[in-house]
Amino acid sequence: MSETIYRVLHIFESDYGCEEHNEPMVDVVLESPDGRRSTIPYSDARLYALDIFEGDSVTLHQGQLKKVHFQGENA
Repeated sequence: MSETIYRVLHIFESDYGCEEHNEPMVDVVLESPDGRRSTIPYSDARLYALDIFEGDSVTLHQGQLKKVHFQGENA
């Protein structure tokens, strides 16, 4: 069974009281191949570490995003 590949539509700074959070969070808007959209909270630092930005393709497994690289792309 293959994993669903989502497109990252938007990344918004969230209002989670950043001054009191050890780890700033953002809202990530994902779009599935059938056009359904969902928003998940995610660590901003983790997105940068994974090199995930708006327009990228990702998978989501147990709340963890992973960037998808297609053949011919620079990884």
